[in-house]
Amino acid sequence: ATVTIGVIPSPTLTLFASKDSICSGDTTLLTANSPTANYLWSTGKTTNSIKANPVITSTYTITTSNGICSNQKSIRVDVTATPTATISGQATICYGAIALLTANPFSANYLWNNGATSQSISFSLTNDSSFSVIVTQGLCADTSTSYHLKVVKPDTVKAGPDVSIVIGRSVVLSVTAGN
Repeated sequence: ATVTIGVIPSPTLTLFASKDSICSGDTTLLTANSPTANYLWSTGKTTNSIKANPVITSTYTITTSNGICSNQKSIRVDVTATPTATISGQATICYGAIALLTANPFSANYLWNNGATSQSISFSLTNDSSFSVIVTQGLCADTSTSYHLKVVKPDTVKAGPDVSIVIGRSVVLSVTAGN
């Protein structure tokens, strides 16, 4: 007697991510393709694609089955923390004084709204101004809120009109403050 044994192959399965490295808060689309169309993700979803929004680096696994045999694949999604851009420095300076502003966090790339690319910028101001900075670490970036720097302008002093006096005589000067 002859016995025929049929071999049922495991279903083919391909798996890919729209982005395998993301910044915290971002989403990537994970897609599996198999002719069996029976899917089970490690998240419990049963569709061929899922949106993944992990807060830390995570591995996602999908299993497909043809009813007898199954196939399984995994994909890792790397998560990089998005920096929180802030600016520190004086809030008020005197007219013409040197201001120093520093972007945080440390050890990143910086792009200030005035075009500067260093972590700290210093400058002299004669008018109120606002600053912002984009901080980039790896693939991730954040823009600071606007930082307003107030310039205190000196008062102008007027002693009145010019007066000629004779030696030995006195004159009374009156002073008024203005802007």
